[in-house]
Amino acid sequence: MSWFLRKVLYLIMPKSNENFQIVLGGDGHEIDVNTLLVTLSHLNTIVAESNRVLSGGHRDVELKVVANREGSFIIDLTIAANSIGETLKMFFNEKTVSYSSNLITTVGGIYALSKFLKGKKAKEIEKTDGQTVNVTNNNGELKVIKSEVVNVYLDSPKVIQAVSQTMKSLEADESVDSFNFVSKEEKVTIDRNLFDELANDEKILVDDVNIKKMSNVVLTIVSPDFDFKSKWQCYFAGEKKSFTVSSDALKNEVINNGLKFGVGDSINVDIEIKQEFDPKYNSYVNKGFTIVDYHSFIPKPNQSKLDLK
Repeated sequence: MSWFLRKVLYLIMPKSNENFQIVLGGDGHEIDVNTLLVTLSHLNTIVAESNRVLSGGHRDVELKVVANREGSFIIDLTIAANSIGETLKMFFNEKTVSYSSNLITTVGGIYALSKFLKGKKAKEIEKTDGQTVNVTNNNGELKVIKSEVVNVYLDSPKVIQAVSQTMKSLEADESVDSFNFVSKEEKVTIDRNLFDELANDEKILVDDVNIKKMSNVVLTIVSPDFDFKSKWQCYFAGEKKSFTVSSDALKNEVINNGLKFGVGDSINVDIEIKQEFDPKYNSYVNKGFTIVDYHSFIPKPNQSKLDLK
């Protein structure tokens, strides 16, 4: 390839140096507008789903496309596609630089994982130190992937479809010979000969049941059962849920060590969430919650009364 035609450009944080590029490689000077719009649309889906999983729905991120001219928010796709000087920039409206950096790295990791799996389900996924996951593809090749990337990929079928639809669109446009993701932490190049394989990602059958594991979760006690015959009622992420207790450590603290809980007390635990795939909404739905390990007891804080005298 003689040079990269920059048709989709920089994604950056305001007042920060965090950015990444999506570059469509080619020798021509034109691109179908639908190719550009589809690429942007599915990139937005991957960003949104990555943000949802990473933040647990507690952060709002905006993806904006503006022209490279100062003060201009009008996109001239032809000029942007043909001229490096008229490169498009996308801005994250997000204050936390470290979070945005992790989000950008995760988005790039999605493309890297898709390339590694080549349109097929992983043969094996093995957790290691909590920060990384060993993923083995259908060819028996092993790759160490950040756990956040795998969590997003497995938790959101929309991400799989977004990659697939992007590759389908690029394959249909003969002027594009590569898809490139470039950031400080992640560089991914998907050549044209892989577009067809990755376009099959959406045909991957997701598991009907998914077990989502979460560590060091703080649950606020509402109604415990010290005989462990019924589920415990606890507040989790602002909502009251019913938890099955399978943790021997928690049972031992209650039965043998006499640990008692009052309403409003909390516990630090590891949990598992059973999720079932709903094809109607193309998403996993939470169906059951289990406390699998116990770490510590957190008493309800004393609330001081306001002296109005």
